[in-house]
Parts: sequence; C-alpha cells; structure tokens
Amino acid sequence: MIDPSHLYENTLPPLVHVEAVIADRKGYLPNEGLRLPPLPRELEIDYTALSFMVPQKVRFRYKLQGHDVDWQDREHGARPFTMTYILVITASM
Repeated sequence: MIDPSHLYENTLPPLVHVEAVIADRKGYLPNEGLRLPPLPRELEIDYTALSFMVPQKVRFRYKLQGHDVDWQDREHGARPFTMTYILVITASM
C-alpha cells in the first residue's frame, strides 16, 4: 500500500541533453569542444531533458550570453534557435 504522505519528491532538475547541432543544414555530433565553421547563417540545436516522473512538466528556458539579460521560457521541444552567442539551457519541473 502506498502512503501519499511519504512519497519521494525529486528536487533535482533534469539534465539537458543536446541531441543534435545543425549549422547551415549540416549535422554535427554534439560533443564537448564542438567547433562549428565561422559565421553560420543558421544554427539549430535539438535538445531534451529526461524525466520519468512527470515528463510533461519539464520546462526549458534559455539565455544567450552577451545578448539576453533575462531568461526566455520555452515549452518542451520548442526550437530552433538562431544565434551567434553562447546558449545556456536549463530544465526544471
């Protein structure tokens, strides 16, 4: 029998996982230290965050360092991004 007053609540945010990076319609493996050609016209980053508890509650936000002052909220899977700055993505529940 499950006692609702003793349910475990995971307070750790889900880790963001970059699935693909596409610059000017050419795909790159999202490895650490990835270098893209200079001045891509289009840049798309496909990402996700895994949560097995309540995946529909995962929300994303991003901030382009050097450009955005505030975080921008995004719904799960909203993309692509077009940018020339460093992108920081976080996930929360």
